[in-house]
This record gives sequence, structure tokens and C-alpha cells, in this order.
Amino acid sequence: MHWRKLVHQAFIVALLITGTTEDAEAAVLEGISSLDLADEPRKLLINRTIVALIEHRNRNTLQKRGHVPNTLARELQSVVDLAPDIRICFVLRMLIGLPSQVCADLLRVEISQIKRRVTAAVLTLSHVKGIGLSTARAVAMSVAAQSPE
Repeated sequence: MHWRKLVHQAFIVALLITGTTEDAEAAVLEGISSLDLADEPRKLLINRTIVALIEHRNRNTLQKRGHVPNTLARELQSVVDLAPDIRICFVLRMLIGLPSQVCADLLRVEISQIKRRVTAAVLTLSHVKGIGLSTARAVAMSVAAQSPE
């Protein structure tokens, strides 16, 4: 995969988690600088960016939504509009697909908190996307019913 595409993917993930262009850029740059380009595959850039974001979050530097490019798809803009704790759980668990236990370990919370926050995100996003409350509830119930990975 080309660097340009990897950097773009890492930036979108960072933007969805942070809600600000500035924090997303800083996290991607930190992810790039932490890579050992001689020994590590480029695909680790997203992982390194996520680690940088989590470290910033744990230092309470991630705040509310800031400037987000208007080129971001409406669906993704809705994700950025979520509350920070709900947003980060949703992005890590549902969009990136990390197991609940990995999300819980990264965020230093219980798995039940991950499930509650993802469920809240799904229900909130259902109102924005208009997918219907019954569909949102079905997705939320499936998230809640998932056994810990």
C-alpha cells in the first residue's frame, strides 16, 4: 500500500477519534515518527496513530469537536458529532473492528463500558441516518450480546 493512502487512512481514523483536524494531524505525525521504517511494515501506521491518540486521551488532551473538513462524508461527520467517549469506542470497536477486550484495555475501562458506549453511538447515529429505531435496537442488542473476545 502506498504511503499516501496509509497516511490518509490514519488521518481519517484520527479525525474520527479526535474530532479535530489539528489533533488528528499531530497523532498521525507522532505515529509516523514512532515507526522504525527499516524494520516495521508501513501498515502499522494506523496502529501507531491509535496508540498516540490513546496516550493523548489519557493525558486529557482530547477535547470536544473542532474544525473538521467539509469534505468528510455526512455519515462520518455524524460520527465526529458524537460525545468523545462514545465516539472513540464506536470508532475503535465498530469501524476499525478491534475486539471489545482490546478496546477496553486501550481505554482502561471495563468491557461493559465499551458495549454501553457503542450501543449509545448506534442509537444516536440511527436518529441521524434515519435507519429506524428497530434496526438500531437490533444492532445495539447484538453489540450487548457479544461475548468478550
